Amino acid sequence: MRILIVSFFYPPTTSVGTVGAARVGNTSIQLAAAGHEVRVLSALSGVSGEGAQLAGLRLHRTPWHQVNALPKAVLAALSRRSRSASQATAPASVGGAEQPELKGAARVVQSLYTGLTNVPDETVGWVLPALQEGRRLLSTFRPDVIFASGAPFSAFVVAQSLARTAGCPWVAELRDLWVDNHYYRFAGWRKAIDRRIEAQLLSHAAGIVTVSEPLAETLRARYLPPVEVIIGGFDPASYPSEAAERSPEVLRLLYAGRLYGERRDPRPLLQALSLLGDDASRVRLDFYLSAGQGYVRELAEQAGVGACVHVHEPRPHAEILKLETAADVLVLLLWNHPEERGVFTGKFFEYLGAKRPVLALAPDFNVAASTIAEHGLGLASLDPQQIAHWLRARLADKARGQHPALSDEAVADFSRSKQVARLMTFLQDIVSSSAAS
Repeated sequence: MRILIVSFFYPPTTSVGTVGAARVGNTSIQLAAAGHEVRVLSALSGVSGEGAQLAGLRLHRTPWHQVNALPKAVLAALSRRSRSASQATAPASVGGAEQPELKGAARVVQSLYTGLTNVPDETVGWVLPALQEGRRLLSTFRPDVIFASGAPFSAFVVAQSLARTAGCPWVAELRDLWVDNHYYRFAGWRKAIDRRIEAQLLSHAAGIVTVSEPLAETLRARYLPPVEVIIGGFDPASYPSEAAERSPEVLRLLYAGRLYGERRDPRPLLQALSLLGDDASRVRLDFYLSAGQGYVRELAEQAGVGACVHVHEPRPHAEILKLETAADVLVLLLWNHPEERGVFTGKFFEYLGAKRPVLALAPDFNVAASTIAEHGLGLASLDPQQIAHWLRARLADKARGQHPALSDEAVADFSRSKQVARLMTFLQDIVSSSAAS
């Protein structure tokens, strides 16, 4: 097949789009390695390097206009001016009363601006350059199918337009839901607009891909095109080949990621550590966070386990993979909310690639929690007592000199190669159906 992949993110990229970029990048490499002709249309990332280079795979990066650059600069200037005015105003209470009002007004202006201009999202400034480059590409490369991955969903606008030009089907991959996403951030009036845009795009796609069965159920209820579940996965080649060194005495737990405010709550684990009593001195819990370092330290002190909790700044992804393979247990935090039911997170599959037991702070209705239970990958619980009991068992393993790892058989179904093979079959079926019609 000749496949055009459209994705705003593609490796190497900034940390904001790392997980989505890794999925798309690995998919493109494996499709090309399987003998397909693959072209990727993506945005300039601002990171040095051009991504993978191999036969059958060509990358086309385009510049893009950051529609939010100006308002961000204006708001930053207003904030600086407000602070200066507050410091210069006497008495202090007068200046203190003016600043919150300005901040509130700035927030309203920012919300209105993004609601009116970020349609369908903040990467709308990439659509025109991507279409121009895509049409140049179509003059020499005629794809059998276009595969667009989002978020961001501007990629769908590009893919649908290019598919019309090329006269071929296109497939939409939703790594998260769009309007039905429980993290959806716009007001009701904007949600109605996005609902219409989403319907116009997805109703005319030849197929839809998403990452879990609960998300697929939502999409099937709204749209007629076939929906295929292609879960995330790990690439064994991404992990260090040398054996990891582990402490013979200390049970090392690790969490690497984001907290999203209080939606990913580490407190059940911290409470479990406090229940270990003196055994907690043989546990080390490391957090590598892009934000919220002080918040976690405060929670650890409140739980009385500050001595065994260590909070760090984020590290490069390659270094994080080394740290994960050297840990005894990898911690996964998920939101305890029914709308999180279909969320795996890319971090879950990254952990499986490290072949370390996973301790998920997640409700039992979540797909990651049920997968952990079904495949014996660790423990999923929000009960501090149950978590403490499980940790004591891991400490007993450590005392016996054992470092239980996840077996190759346990994680085999979660490799990217297996998932990309399923995607290939789905795309081939879409191409065959399009040709028949």
